[in-house]
Formats: sequence, C-alpha cells, structure tokens
Amino acid sequence: SVSSSEIRTHLSLPIEQQEWEMPPLSWIPHLLREEISRLYSNPSQPISEESALHPHEPSIQTKRPSVFIWGRGRCGGSLALAIRGAGLRVSSVSLRELLALKEREAIDDLRSLIAKASSYDLWLIASRDDKIEPISSLLSSLLSSLRPSQLSRNNSPLPQVVAHCSGIASPRRLEPLKKWGMQTAQCHPLYSFKTSQTPPEALHGVAYFITGHATAYELLSSLVNDLKGNVLNLPSLANSALDKQEQLAEKYSDSCPDVVNEDHRLLYHAAAVIGANLSMVPLSLSELLLEEIGIPRREARAAVQHLYHSALSAYLNDLETSTNNQSTNTLINEDPHTPLQVFKEQLTGPLMRGDLNTIEAHLIALRGAVKGNPTKEVVVHAYLALSLAAARLLDRTELIKFFEGELFMDK
Repeated sequence: SVSSSEIRTHLSLPIEQQEWEMPPLSWIPHLLREEISRLYSNPSQPISEESALHPHEPSIQTKRPSVFIWGRGRCGGSLALAIRGAGLRVSSVSLRELLALKEREAIDDLRSLIAKASSYDLWLIASRDDKIEPISSLLSSLLSSLRPSQLSRNNSPLPQVVAHCSGIASPRRLEPLKKWGMQTAQCHPLYSFKTSQTPPEALHGVAYFITGHATAYELLSSLVNDLKGNVLNLPSLANSALDKQEQLAEKYSDSCPDVVNEDHRLLYHAAAVIGANLSMVPLSLSELLLEEIGIPRREARAAVQHLYHSALSAYLNDLETSTNNQSTNTLINEDPHTPLQVFKEQLTGPLMRGDLNTIEAHLIALRGAVKGNPTKEVVVHAYLALSLAAARLLDRTELIKFFEGELFMDK
C-alpha cells in the first residue's frame, strides 16, 4: 500500500527527480500527471474543471507557442522552468521515463503520452547528440500507432515544428519526423547549464543559435523573445529574409534542408567549447599551483575567483559598452571596438609588457615544481600554449618566436 504522505513527498521533488514509472507515482494515469505536478509546484493555482476533463486542450492565449520538451536534464529542465516562467504552456517528460515505457512495452501509456504531446505547437528534443535521431525515430513510430481521431484535436493535429537543442548536430537528425509535416530546426542556447533548475532570470540575455526552415525559425525566434533571449544570427545567412531562406533551401535541396554551412556550425560549437568548457582550464590550474605552494584549498579558490572577476569584469564591461553603442542594424564585425581590440586594451602582466625575464623565471619554477608528475606537467603545457595564443593575438613577433621554441623543446 502507498500512503498519501509518500505521494506528497515524491511530488514535492524537483521535476527531473519525479519518477512516474516507479512507486508511489506509477499508478497515476499519464493524462493527469502534468496537472498534478503543476498543482504541487504551484498550490495556489487549482486544477480547473476544464483542464481536468480535457488535459490535452491548449489553454486560451495569444499565438505564443506551446512547448513540449522531450528531456528533463540540465538543458531540458531549465528550459521548462524558463518557458513556464514566461507564461507559456509547457510540459515535458524525462527520456529515462520514455525509454522505460518502451522497454516495458507499455503501449497504452506511450500512446497517451504521444497524444498529449501532439497538442503542442513546438517540440524540443533536449537529449545527448547521439540520441537525437533514435528519439526522433521512436517518436515517429509512436505517432504511427495513434488513431486518426487522436491526431485531430482543435484543428491542430500535430506540432508545427520540432527542434533539437544540440549545438553541433544538424536538423537532418530529425528527419524521421519530417513525414508528419513537422518543420525541423536546431535551437541551441549558448549557456553552460550546471543544473536542471536554472532560475529563469539567469537565461535573460542568453543567445540562441537557431537554424532550419523559415517557419521553424520564426516560431523559435518568438519563443526566444518570450524568454528575453537573443537570436544569434550568422549574418551571411540572413535568417530574417524569407527569400534568402528559400534560396538556401534550394541549394540544400534534399528532404530536410539545412541552411547553415556545416563548417560554420562546427566553428560555432568550437567557439562555445572554448568560451565555456575550456575557460575552466586556466582557473583550475591557477588553483592547483596555489595549493602546490601550501595555500589551503578554500583560500586558494577564493583568491582565484576574485582574481578572475577582476580580470574578466573589465573585459566584459568593455565589450558590453561597445556592443551597446552599436545601432540595431550594425553587425558586430563592423563595430570599430572589436573583441580583439578589447583584449589588447585589457590584458595586463608580463605578456603585455614583453617581459621575457619574468616569463623565463616562471617556466623554470613551473618545470621544477611539476617534474615527474604527469598530471601536473600539464600546467607547463597550458602556460606555453595560452601564452603563444596571446602573443599571436598581440602580434608580437619576439614573443611568438620565444613560445614556439619553448613548446618545441617541451615536447
């Protein structure tokens, strides 16, 4: 038997931790799960008689899109919170729950789930890159299992658009859903999600990389606007111009046109990796060195954090100022105050001064401290590689030659 207190305890958990296919929640019908979850997350908003009787029916609102998210991980869970916070109709399901239903061959539950999802304007697939196509194929097969009457509620039989949230994958991975008349797209938030409970306000101002069919682009742009984000355009693609979209679609004339050069997509994703993932490397190595000389970890971490804030705040503030000075019709690469100029103006230390004596002393000390420790030897490689990159950005020939020589010797 299951007590009501157990049910309340599980429903009070964050959405991504609610295991609907496990006791004590497994007995609750799929059609009621969204409303029950919403009731517990917002007790002041009761379930209306209309929504209880017709959980598939979209609420009466403006033409802002309703969204169903396949995935409740860090990206999917955070987007669901932000979309709900923007006042849009949104629901989601964890991919683990979806696959568990498939594994158990719970046909009725799967049909109820896909029928419910089909009443939304937009599907977002927030999964690992290698799972996008398998999930698309599974959803397509589930749609095939529905009766025609289940696909024709409210004169809106199926979502208009399906998009994935990967930064590197093409919309072509959504090909299995094309036969259902859905337009496909990529919608990647340029944000480093650390939790599935990211506060909605943290996503204000975030850039979203959108590409795909023109209608999909328009719908996703509307969603990004509701989230108070910004659409990141590749200027050469002129996404806002439908005639340009059509020309590009003809160029990529297979069944799932994708209007972004694949090299551009890869470079975009590489930029995201450098700006987010790899930015953690020097911070961690700085802390490692401070610990190496006996500074306690807590003090070392606090010191490095303050150092980073002081170094980056000037850079970011300068970039923000120069960006705000642009007219709305001016592209970033036409801005006279470019990121490279900001870098040159804000960089301090021995590199900026061309102080090779200090740099050589650093290298002697670093090599002595990490000798024989393969894990810590990476500090030397990072120091040289990052310094060489900075020297090239500064276009300082003597520094470039020095660091190229040191890197060659260090192999």
